[in-house]
Amino acid sequence: AGIKPGRTSRREITVFTSTGLAVQDAVTAKLAYDKAVSKRLGRFIDLI
Repeated sequence: AGIKPGRTSRREITVFTSTGLAVQDAVTAKLAYDKAVSKRLGRFIDLI
């Protein structure tokens, strides 16, 4: 970190894969769900 400069132009693309970190997906989903509930958005459905 800090040894080389980052992107030097907008044409340079950065790719990140977080394969194997399902906990990040779960936390993101929970945050989105909580925000939707607080704004009274969406619809409750029974899946089972």
